[in-house]
Amino acid sequence: MNYLEFDSHDLQRLGCGVPEAVYVHERISPAGHHRLVIICTHCGWTSAQWDNSGGFKVGPDQRAVPLCFGVLTPLTFTPGSHTTMHSFIPPAVVIGLHDDWRLYAGQSDPANPSHLTIGYAINGQIGTFDIWLCNSEGLRFHIRDGPATTRPTEYFDR
Repeated sequence: MNYLEFDSHDLQRLGCGVPEAVYVHERISPAGHHRLVIICTHCGWTSAQWDNSGGFKVGPDQRAVPLCFGVLTPLTFTPGSHTTMHSFIPPAVVIGLHDDWRLYAGQSDPANPSHLTIGYAINGQIGTFDIWLCNSEGLRFHIRDGPATTRPTEYFDR
């Protein structure tokens, strides 16, 4: 597959209103389906929903920072085929209201074509998110290590 022409305008068209992509790369599901996995921040939330701390206030001393997940099914040479976006449901990482939050560029796992990792830091404490492309076109999200917490469910499917 060739995704060389995929750019920030395409991210906006697919739902990332503020295209701050941390990962845009092909992954292969365990069943062998080739997909473009897109992970970005902000998800196009309006300024009324978004506070100046870079997230949503969820309590007197906490904010939720959403990550937007997308799985793009590419066009084929079959007449009538079309691009389809799946799993654009954001998990939210919960951090302190005044915490220093950094999200690093995602890395593809060379040993597992369905897996990727994203590094992060909260107040200098480093951690890792693990994400897998599933056969259902969904993504499985797991906090491997570090100080982050998330919503109770860690499986985000279409």
